[in-house]
Amino acid sequence: APAGWETWTGGAPGSVVVKPGKAQSSPNGLVSSGGTSTAARGWATADLPPDVDAAASVYLDSLVPARVLVRGSGLDTETPAYYAAGVTRGLTVQLVRVANGAETVLGSVKSAGYVSGQWVRVRVIAEGDLLRVSAYRTDTRQWMTADGGWSDTPDFVLERRDGAIAGGGKAGVARSAIYSGEVAFDDFTAAPAGTNPGPAVTITPPAGNPLSGEVTF
Repeated sequence: APAGWETWTGGAPGSVVVKPGKAQSSPNGLVSSGGTSTAARGWATADLPPDVDAAASVYLDSLVPARVLVRGSGLDTETPAYYAAGVTRGLTVQLVRVANGAETVLGSVKSAGYVSGQWVRVRVIAEGDLLRVSAYRTDTRQWMTADGGWSDTPDFVLERRDGAIAGGGKAGVARSAIYSGEVAFDDFTAAPAGTNPGPAVTITPPAGNPLSGEVTF
């Protein structure tokens, strides 16, 4: 596991390890391997407040749900609690609540066009009982919309309200026990909500003199 992280696996043997090659930012990514009954999680040990913003790049080449989680507790047990944004190749985006190990899907959106073999940046923001998820294609620089389309301007694919998990906790990544294979993550970030930078853009007006800055949404 990366420095400052802890990991857990349950069910069939599996792993969460730093691995070269499968990375958006060379040389290493975080890869979880396992079988159909392997559940696995990795998380930063630092505690974060309830209002939190976490993101990671996920390589879409698997039907294993790859998740970015927040407000995590009991992550080293079979009865964890957390909210998570998850993706599978295709692409389908889900927002899930896991409480005492039991999973509830709060929302799901499928892409209108098939997406696979690409890095997608998955972001989940929790502020009070408001949960928001975005999915950003790094190849086309587009954001997935609530109807499954893709937009050139920042957008959220899912927004839901749920107050079942209200406290602060850990942020990290996870895989679900459903299919065998690998899931790859990279460039994980987590911070109190409102402090994570938005994606950077550069705009060149007709007269030249490019302008640059961050997109906030």
